[in-house]
Amino acid sequence: MKKIVSILVVASGLLAHTAHAEIVSFEFTGVISRISAQYEGRITDKTSALVEDGSFALGQAFTGLLSYSTNAPPYPLSSSNSWYSSSYAAPGDFVLSFPSSKVSLSNDKQPYFINVSNGSGSWSDDALNVVALGAKNFGLRLADNTNSVFTDANLPTTLALSSFSYAQAYLASRGVDGSPYTYTISGEITSLTKISPVPEPGMAWLMLGGLAALGARRFLRKT
Repeated sequence: MKKIVSILVVASGLLAHTAHAEIVSFEFTGVISRISAQYEGRITDKTSALVEDGSFALGQAFTGLLSYSTNAPPYPLSSSNSWYSSSYAAPGDFVLSFPSSKVSLSNDKQPYFINVSNGSGSWSDDALNVVALGAKNFGLRLADNTNSVFTDANLPTTLALSSFSYAQAYLASRGVDGSPYTYTISGEITSLTKISPVPEPGMAWLMLGGLAALGARRFLRKT
C-alpha cells in the first residue's frame, strides 16, 4: 500500500511539472482617441470613418481580451527585437471589440505574435506589441520606457497599466466603396485587469492525483 501512495505522490509531482506552463489572461477597455486616413503618403485626421469592418468615431468605447503563455520561447530577430511566436496558438487568444459598432476582431483563423523590442540589454519601447497576420492589422502597443515589465527572456505573469508610458489598441483597415484611403483607428487603454484562468487538463489531473494520494494515506493509517 505504501508503494501505491509513493507512486501517486510521484505522479502528482510529474503532473505539477507539466502543468507549470502558465496561461495568463487580461481584459482591457478603452476609448478611440484618433482616426487617421492615409493616401499617397498624406495623413489626415478624421472624426469618424467608414471602413470594411464597420463605422467608427472618436470617443467610441472598445473592449478586449489578451491571453498568452508565459513560457513561450523567444526567437531573436536582432539584438534589439524578439518574437514570441508560440505565445498565441489557440483561437480567441486576442480579441478586440467595438460594442456600439457591433464589430469584434479576433485571431480565429491565424495565430498572433508578441513582439518585444529592447535596447542595451533591457526591455524598452514597444515592449508588448500584438500584431495580426495578413492585410488587416490590429492589436496592442504597450510601451515600457522604464524597463520595469520585462526583466528576462520570459513574458511577465502580470501586467499593470501604470507600468507603461502609453497603452493603445489599434485597427488598420481599408475604406469602403472604392475609397483609396487606409484608415488607422487607435485608442487609449483605460483599464487592464488580470482575470482568473480556466484550469487546464493537466491541472485537473494534478488535483485528482493529489486527492487520490490523500485518500490512500488515510486508508493506510486506518489499516
